[in-house]
Amino acid sequence: MKIGISAGTASALGFIKSRCDCPPETAYLIIGDKCSNSCSFCSRGNPQSGNMLSRVTWPKYDFEEAITKIKNAYDDKKLKRVCFQTVSQPDINELLRRFIIEVRKLSDIPISASISSLSLKDIQKIFDAGADNISLPIDCASKTLFQKIKKKNYQKVIASIKQAALAYPKRIATHIIAGLGETEEEMASCLSEINSLGVNIGLFAFTPIPHSEMASYPPPSLRYYRKIQILKRLVETGRPDVFYIKEGIIYFSEKIYNLLEQTKNKGAIFQTSGCAGCNRPYYNERPGNIPYNYPRKPSEAEVENALKTALGNMWQPNI
Repeated sequence: MKIGISAGTASALGFIKSRCDCPPETAYLIIGDKCSNSCSFCSRGNPQSGNMLSRVTWPKYDFEEAITKIKNAYDDKKLKRVCFQTVSQPDINELLRRFIIEVRKLSDIPISASISSLSLKDIQKIFDAGADNISLPIDCASKTLFQKIKKKNYQKVIASIKQAALAYPKRIATHIIAGLGETEEEMASCLSEINSLGVNIGLFAFTPIPHSEMASYPPPSLRYYRKIQILKRLVETGRPDVFYIKEGIIYFSEKIYNLLEQTKNKGAIFQTSGCAGCNRPYYNERPGNIPYNYPRKPSEAEVENALKTALGNMWQPNI
């Protein structure tokens, strides 16, 4: 039995040899081929896309060999988690359940799974199989664009995620993609709503992918993404008093300087967010570019640059 493995994970596990300056801390696996969903930002439903997801390739390898390598890497403290991605196709959740059971037989490595089903029955079966966390992706923060981009109803999706979060506290996560055409106000509203449900948020930057409906749509500016990363931290730490919205734009109050100055690990704001141990190197960016999400602890200079990018003259570099 074979399973798709991200190119970075395949390299970390020794399936292939490639240069990797920042190896993944999570083993990323994908189940399924063609997706029956038709999200505008994704090409997985298009046969011409091959085995791409975002800008990552997912070659297939023997699953039994893969989980043995994952177990050994986890035992050697080279991996912190395994994450199953799934496409939407018949019986995908049953297939996912079987894969999780096989991993759990061999290792107690933490397991996350991203699924499109919002059924509590399906979610319970996946937890029963041995998953620790389940992600129910929202992706689009705009209520007005949600139907167009996700081909689903925003309020129904939010209601289902709320139901799941109440049933499984601190075990439900979601993904939100910045740069799909949402306003800053819509992003702030979505982040606040999801955070109030106790749902863990993984923030992504939109990446234009060939063969997707949004292939020609531009990625978000680094300034916008840095603002959203700071906003996410403020929402999660209960500091709505440090930002305000005027004519749809997010502004930070003068409190932001002292607040960030007192933050012990400012760099964490700009690192990959999501489940523990998830660093997704180069999922949204190309090597050599300034990353949207740092897959490792950023340097002091990188942190200062990120803060200056987001806050402009409100932040004065002190190095």
